[in-house]
Amino acid sequence: MPAALPAVFAGMRISAGLSVVGAIVGEFFFQRGTPGIGSLINRYSARLQSEELFAAVLVASLLGVTIFLIFGWLGRRAVGKWYDFG
Repeated sequence: MPAALPAVFAGMRISAGLSVVGAIVGEFFFQRGTPGIGSLINRYSARLQSEELFAAVLVASLLGVTIFLIFGWLGRRAVGKWYDFG
Protein backbone atom coordinates (compact mmCIF):
# COMPACT_ATOMS: atom_id res chain seq x y z
CA MET A 1 0.00 0.00 0.00
CA PRO A 2 2.70 2.60 0.75
CA ALA A 3 4.25 2.08 -2.68
CA ALA A 4 0.86 2.68 -4.34
CA LEU A 5 0.13 5.93 -2.47
CA PRO A 6 1.77 8.24 -5.07
CA ALA A 7 -0.39 6.79 -7.84
CA VAL A 8 -3.51 6.90 -5.67
CA PHE A 9 -2.98 10.56 -4.80
CA ALA A 10 -2.15 11.45 -8.41
CA GLY A 11 -5.45 9.88 -9.47
CA MET A 12 -7.31 11.71 -6.73
CA ARG A 13 -5.71 15.01 -7.77
CA ILE A 14 -6.70 14.59 -11.40
CA SER A 15 -10.20 13.32 -10.69
CA ALA A 16 -10.89 16.10 -8.16
CA GLY A 17 -10.20 18.76 -10.75
CA LEU A 18 -12.28 16.97 -13.35
CA SER A 19 -15.16 16.44 -10.93
CA VAL A 20 -15.57 20.22 -10.67
CA VAL A 21 -15.76 20.43 -14.46
CA GLY A 22 -18.23 17.54 -14.56
CA ALA A 23 -20.47 19.11 -11.93
CA ILE A 24 -20.56 22.43 -13.77
CA VAL A 25 -21.23 20.84 -17.16
CA GLY A 26 -23.91 18.59 -15.66
CA GLU A 27 -25.63 21.54 -14.09
CA PHE A 28 -25.26 23.51 -17.32
CA PHE A 29 -27.20 20.90 -19.30
CA PHE A 30 -29.65 19.42 -16.79
CA GLN A 31 -30.29 22.33 -14.36
CA ARG A 32 -31.57 20.26 -11.45
CA GLY A 33 -31.41 21.25 -7.79
CA THR A 34 -30.06 24.48 -6.41
CA PRO A 35 -28.72 26.84 -9.10
CA GLY A 36 -24.95 27.18 -9.17
CA ILE A 37 -22.13 28.23 -11.48
CA GLY A 38 -23.43 26.16 -14.43
CA SER A 39 -26.83 27.83 -14.27
CA LEU A 40 -25.17 31.22 -14.04
CA ILE A 41 -23.06 30.51 -17.12
CA ASN A 42 -26.17 29.40 -19.02
CA ARG A 43 -28.19 32.43 -17.92
CA TYR A 44 -25.45 34.95 -18.68
CA SER A 45 -24.75 33.50 -22.11
CA ALA A 46 -28.47 33.54 -23.00
CA ARG A 47 -28.77 37.20 -21.96
CA LEU A 48 -25.45 38.19 -23.60
CA GLN A 49 -24.06 39.52 -20.32
CA SER A 50 -20.40 39.13 -21.21
CA GLU A 51 -18.85 40.63 -18.06
CA GLU A 52 -20.88 38.39 -15.76
CA LEU A 53 -20.25 35.40 -18.03
CA PHE A 54 -16.52 36.01 -17.91
CA ALA A 55 -16.64 36.31 -14.11
CA ALA A 56 -18.60 33.04 -13.76
CA VAL A 57 -16.16 31.19 -16.04
CA LEU A 58 -13.23 32.67 -14.10
CA VAL A 59 -14.73 31.53 -10.77
CA ALA A 60 -15.32 28.03 -12.19
CA SER A 61 -11.73 27.87 -13.42
CA LEU A 62 -10.34 29.07 -10.10
CA LEU A 63 -12.45 26.51 -8.24
CA GLY A 64 -11.10 23.68 -10.39
CA VAL A 65 -7.48 24.83 -10.02
CA THR A 66 -7.90 25.31 -6.26
CA ILE A 67 -9.30 21.81 -5.79
CA PHE A 68 -6.47 20.42 -7.95
CA LEU A 69 -3.86 22.22 -5.83
CA ILE A 70 -5.46 21.16 -2.54
CA PHE A 71 -5.33 17.49 -3.53
CA GLY A 72 -1.74 17.93 -4.74
CA TRP A 73 -0.80 19.42 -1.37
CA LEU A 74 -2.64 16.61 0.41
CA GLY A 75 -0.74 14.02 -1.63
CA ARG A 76 2.60 15.65 -0.84
CA ARG A 77 1.71 15.73 2.87
CA ALA A 78 0.63 12.08 2.91
CA VAL A 79 3.48 10.64 0.87
CA GLY A 80 6.22 12.81 2.31
CA LYS A 81 9.59 13.56 0.83
CA TRP A 82 10.35 10.03 -0.34
CA TYR A 83 8.52 10.51 -3.65
CA ASP A 84 8.79 13.47 -6.04
CA PHE A 85 5.44 14.44 -7.56
CA GLY A 86 7.18 16.52 -10.22
